[in-house]
Amino acid sequence: MQSNHITIVVLALLTLGITLAVSMNREAPVISAEKPVSIYPMADPAEPIEQPTILHPAIEVVFALDTTGSMGGLISGAKQKIWAIINDLKQGQPEPHLKIGLVAYRDRGDAYVTRLSPLSDDIDSVYGDLMGFQAAGGGDTPESVNQALYEAVTRFQWSDNPDTLRVVFLVGDAPPQMGYQDDVKFTETCRIAQQKDIIINTIQCGDYQETAGIWKHIAHLSSGGYAAIRQNGGMVIASTPMDDRIDRLNREINETIIPYGDREERDMARAKQSMAGSIVGFAAAERSTYLSASEPAAAITGREDLVAEVANARVDLEKLDTDKLPEEMREMEAAAQVAYVEDRIAQRQRLQAELGEELKKRESYLKEKASKDNVPADAFDVQVRDMLYEQAASKAIRFETAEDPGTATEGEE
Repeated sequence: MQSNHITIVVLALLTLGITLAVSMNREAPVISAEKPVSIYPMADPAEPIEQPTILHPAIEVVFALDTTGSMGGLISGAKQKIWAIINDLKQGQPEPHLKIGLVAYRDRGDAYVTRLSPLSDDIDSVYGDLMGFQAAGGGDTPESVNQALYEAVTRFQWSDNPDTLRVVFLVGDAPPQMGYQDDVKFTETCRIAQQKDIIINTIQCGDYQETAGIWKHIAHLSSGGYAAIRQNGGMVIASTPMDDRIDRLNREINETIIPYGDREERDMARAKQSMAGSIVGFAAAERSTYLSASEPAAAITGREDLVAEVANARVDLEKLDTDKLPEEMREMEAAAQVAYVEDRIAQRQRLQAELGEELKKRESYLKEKASKDNVPADAFDVQVRDMLYEQAASKAIRFETAEDPGTATEGEE
C-alpha cells in the first residue's frame, strides 16, 4: 500500500516537471554563441528606443594669476591666448567638457588681495573677467601666494566626479609671504589638493631663484609640473591675411544677437555683445573658432541669446513670457515676432557660413607658417597646453601632439 502511494507521488512530480520544462522552453530563449541573448525585455518596435546618455569627460582649470605690476606682459598675452588654449583642449578625444576659473592675486595693502571668477563653462563670462585684470601694485617681492593658492583649491565648486581632471595653474614671479600668521601655508594647501585629487602646476615668470625653489616644491607636493618662462610670458600672436574679413564678419554676427531672459540675463547678453564687439585680430579669430565648434548658431557662450536658443530648439517663442523679450519685440504680434527671429537666424547662418570658410583658410595659413617658424617652447600657452595634454591621459583623454599655430610675425610682448 505504501509503495503505491510512493509511486503516485513520483508520477505526479514527473508530470509537474515536464509541464514546467515545456513552459520554460516556450518562454526562455536559447543562449548560444550563435544566438546571444539580452537579459532585458524586447522593446516594442513601434515605440522609439531611448538612447543612452553619452557622458563627456571633463577638465576643470583654475588659473591663479599674480596681477602685480611686473606681470603686465603675461596678463596681456593671456588675454590674447586664452581662446587658443581652450581650442587646443577641445581637441581631446573624447572631447572634454571644459570649465575655467580665475584667481587674481596681489598682496595685503594693494587694491585687493584676491579676486575670484567662478569655475564656468560660460567662457565669455570668464573672458570678460580676465579682460578686467590689470597689472598694478606690488612693490616688495613676496605676494599673497598662500591665500591665492588656498582659495583656488577650496573656494571653487570643483566636480566630485573621479573622471574629471582638476588642475590649478599658479602663475607668478614672486614667492609667497610666509610671515602672515593667519595664512594657510602652501604645504597645507598642497595636502588638501592631494585629498581632492587636484593637481597644482606652477609656472614661474622670470628667473628669481627664491621663487623657483618654492614653485618646484609646490608642484612636487601636488603631483604637478613646473615650468620657467620669460617674464612677459613669451607668447606669440599671429596675424593672417584673413583677419580683417574675420573681424568684419564677427561684427555683423554680433549685430544679430537678441538678448532675452530676465533683466539680469538680458544685461549679461548685452555685456557679452559689447565685449565681443571690442575683440579683434588673433583673439577674435580664436573665439570664432571656439563658437563655430560649440553648437550651431552660437554667437556668444551662455544661454542669453534668443537667436541661438530658438535655432537650437531650446526655446519656443509661442510659450515665452513677454517680459523675457527685449523691448523692441514686446509690442509685436506673435507672427511678427517669429518672422523677426527667423530673419536673424537666416542672417546668422549666412554670415557663419562665410566665417567658416575664412577660418578654414586661416587654419591652413597658420599650419603652413608654423612649419616654417620656430615657436618658443617656453611660452606660457605652450607650457599650459603641454602639461594638460600629459595630465589628461590619467582621465583617458587623449590628444594628438601638434605644433602651436602661433607665428613670430608680430605682437610678441
